[in-house]
Amino acid sequence: MIWTLLLAHLLGDFPLQNNWMARCKWNFRVLFLHVSIHFVLMLLLVGPSRNLLWPYLLLLTLVHMGQDRLKIYLTDLWPKRMVLLFYLDQFFHFAAIWGIVTWIQTDQSQIIAPQNSNWAIIGIAYLVVTYVWYICERVINYTDPEYLKNVEQTKLSRMLSRSGLISLFFLIRGWVLPNTALLLSWPYPDSIYRKRALITDLSVSLIAFIFLFLTLGLG
Repeated sequence: MIWTLLLAHLLGDFPLQNNWMARCKWNFRVLFLHVSIHFVLMLLLVGPSRNLLWPYLLLLTLVHMGQDRLKIYLTDLWPKRMVLLFYLDQFFHFAAIWGIVTWIQTDQSQIIAPQNSNWAIIGIAYLVVTYVWYICERVINYTDPEYLKNVEQTKLSRMLSRSGLISLFFLIRGWVLPNTALLLSWPYPDSIYRKRALITDLSVSLIAFIFLFLTLGLG
């Protein structure tokens, strides 16, 4: 179940949280909309046990709301620590998910968890190499406006490239650098950032493949 809730979290915190929502979460109504999306996603993805799980998921949603309020306050207090606060925020969201899942497993043995979590694991991997990494790269490089401009200009093409690379790694289960010529040319226009973007996307895609390799037992 942890993979299912993690997938719901990543969907709600990244592709389904647009720039307007991320900027305006100081407004309670916007924050409420954000966490409501998380709650609905979790209910949709957990399957037939949602009637028993909803109180736990509601609690997780309220915890998420509290964490986001705290992050907003701390970011306003220490704007130069934005990158650190971003990753700490995600870490504590993951920790809250793990804690809720552990509680559910000990408290509700009759709950039927999703039997096959492979779809969630694969979804997480593809989500991480596409939209999640796009947001992370923007956060990491927030002090470099020229590189951020390049990231925005190549957003979709690089997402497609990373998803293609992980598909290639996944299908062939090994190093496939000789076979990636098309993927390594089109998304990376000739600029001073080409090598940096290429190495970054290769690394992120390879890490995601290793994640799939280990969690799905492809060995």
